[in-house]
Amino acid sequence: MGPRRLSGVVVWPLNFTVRPRHERGHFVDKLAQFLLTVVIFAAVWGVYSWHRTHSLRSVPRAEHFESQDQGSGRQDDPFHCDGRTYCSQMTSCAEAKYFLAHCPNVKMDGDHDGVPCERQWCTGG
Repeated sequence: MGPRRLSGVVVWPLNFTVRPRHERGHFVDKLAQFLLTVVIFAAVWGVYSWHRTHSLRSVPRAEHFESQDQGSGRQDDPFHCDGRTYCSQMTSCAEAKYFLAHCPNVKMDGDHDGVPCERQWCTGG
């Protein structure tokens, strides 16, 4: 098809296909979804970081426990209270027994028989 004359103006036929709206903005939609995901992830990470920072401030510090230890006169012990409370945080049965005997708020003796971490460290009692 050649050019047509309309009132002295030459008009060439347009050779392009009209795409539906969902195909035209596909890249823009994907970019918007990606950016929204990044913004949501950043917001969640910020809330998590803020919560973690502020909840750690409420945990008693090691200096508090060390001052209690020094008052008992047992400075030759290889362990010291540092805020750990669970068996999964211990490295040996001796350390678990020390924490149970000297540190407050430990959660290592579920059956209250005086033997801490019976499943992980102190299996023989």
